[in-house]
Amino acid sequence: MSWILRVSLVILELLPVAEAEVGYFAAALETGCLILLLSKSTDKLFQPEMSVLVQQRNIEQGIRLRNKRYIFVGSGCVVFMLAMLLFGREILGLYGPEFRAGYVALCFVSAGACAWTMFSLAPVYLRFVGCSVFVIAMTVVAAVMMAVLTSVLGLQYGATGAGIAFCVVLCTVAGVFLCVATKDFFSREASDTDQRA
Repeated sequence: MSWILRVSLVILELLPVAEAEVGYFAAALETGCLILLLSKSTDKLFQPEMSVLVQQRNIEQGIRLRNKRYIFVGSGCVVFMLAMLLFGREILGLYGPEFRAGYVALCFVSAGACAWTMFSLAPVYLRFVGCSVFVIAMTVVAAVMMAVLTSVLGLQYGATGAGIAFCVVLCTVAGVFLCVATKDFFSREASDTDQRA
């Protein structure tokens, strides 16, 4: 996913928009994606336990693990999002006063990054259960969606448009991964229940 996060910036640079807009978006992207550090670190923490639970088909413990992660990561996302909403202009101002113009883009980027952070374990789960081809295909679709949406919205609205595209794509992809992973997870629970009966 890391290269997909940069697609929007590359596309915006190629569009005939003001260089200032590209700069605003670059600052918003760097700042708003800081929350992804939380997903990287917590995923590494939860992956070993999750792989054991998948192998043991321990559904109840899997639900407890998922809820524990949601509380931990969700709290971090709420704090981060509030910080961006309340202090985003000041934070962007550290790049220079003119970068405050990227505040709306920052809010959209932060929302998308928080959605991805919240549900980033879903594609990992799907790889563990043998759905790697789906994960790769969805990642390619996400890159194309990011390029197309950034081209359309970035051309019209500059940094804000690129931020909207980023948010829409990350929320959509995170939602798809979550739905597919949840469906697989509970279908395994149902099959285990049927086998025990």
